[in-house]
Amino acid sequence: MGKVLPKPILVTGSHRSGSTWVGRMIGASPQVAYIHEPFHLDHNLGFCGAQWDYWFQYICADNEAQYRRFFEKTVRLQYNLIPSWKLVNDAEYRRKVQGDRAFFAKSRAAGRRPLLKDPIALFSADWLATRFNMDVVVMIRHPAAFAYSLKKAGWFHNFRHFLDQPLLMRDHLHPFAAEIEEFVAGDEVPGGGHGRSILEHAALLWKLIHYRIATYREQFPHWQFVRHEDLSLEPLAGFQQIFDQLGLDFSDTVQRKITDYSNEKNPSVEPSLFALKRNSKANAYTWKEKLSAEEIAFIRAQVGDWSDRFYRAEEW
Repeated sequence: MGKVLPKPILVTGSHRSGSTWVGRMIGASPQVAYIHEPFHLDHNLGFCGAQWDYWFQYICADNEAQYRRFFEKTVRLQYNLIPSWKLVNDAEYRRKVQGDRAFFAKSRAAGRRPLLKDPIALFSADWLATRFNMDVVVMIRHPAAFAYSLKKAGWFHNFRHFLDQPLLMRDHLHPFAAEIEEFVAGDEVPGGGHGRSILEHAALLWKLIHYRIATYREQFPHWQFVRHEDLSLEPLAGFQQIFDQLGLDFSDTVQRKITDYSNEKNPSVEPSLFALKRNSKANAYTWKEKLSAEEIAFIRAQVGDWSDRFYRAEEW
């Protein structure tokens, strides 16, 4: 019989939902090896050799032949060395590759569990979990908080990345096909730019992502579904539950790191887009101060009843 591999972990959910915070805190455990966003269009090809055409690439049984071998290497912590001119001519890049290879080799020798942190993997989470026997943590965030975060970042979304994936539309997003097509038609502006506001982008994207999360909750009740707000208000208790369900030691070192990254001495509003050290309790509801009443009402109307599956009326 072959060697039993350590069970991988996937942290996914909506982007801007604290998935990096959660991934990094779990990554504080010496029992895991953190791998950052292999589904990102500009990801580290050494950690995963698959290359993508779309944001939120969808993988299923019908197209897995293109991708499965790459993830088999990733979950085995086998580095994907790609010979290139940079290895010969760029000393800094060569040092990075050597460091990444050493990280994989040391983690593999130590029997660490690969931890894939990637919200962009959301629509492929069931394929990853099924094919590689992963434990899954799914992050959820309030629609208005998600919208404020995208507004602050200036992030629009090209919804053609959904329409141009017929398997994704067939399997999951077909109830929204007409709405997405209408949205795209109204958003495409000759010469570039967007015909839709960033809040319209955020609301539709939240709805599509959380529609899939809602169906995941029905299909995979053993997965962990974590609201960003709940974790932010009680980080130690929330992370202890996550660690316990993952079968990881909730050590004093891990607890100190969680406290360091979430306590009230940290800024309530992140100093930069990807800063992790925050006053988590204050940060949970920053959107209530930063968005106008009209903006909040608009977002609530756009997401419709889907928000009721995750948030009570009094949480708006």
